[in-house]
Amino acid sequence: MEKEEIEKLIDLRQLMIEHYAKLNGGANPGTAVMLQRDVARLIEVSIRKIDGMLKNYVEIKKEQ
Repeated sequence: MEKEEIEKLIDLRQLMIEHYAKLNGGANPGTAVMLQRDVARLIEVSIRKIDGMLKNYVEIKKEQ
């Protein structure tokens, strides 16, 4: 994997983490087109897959 590809994956990972951190219950989460719990699960799974792809190239530290 090229350095540029790794950087793109890291950027994507960070973007997904930022969006995940913004999720909240809202006034009526049950009437959303896509429930936040579904979005959260999708993002969580995506981050895990990206982490798996990066594990041989970089050390991923959990953010506090």
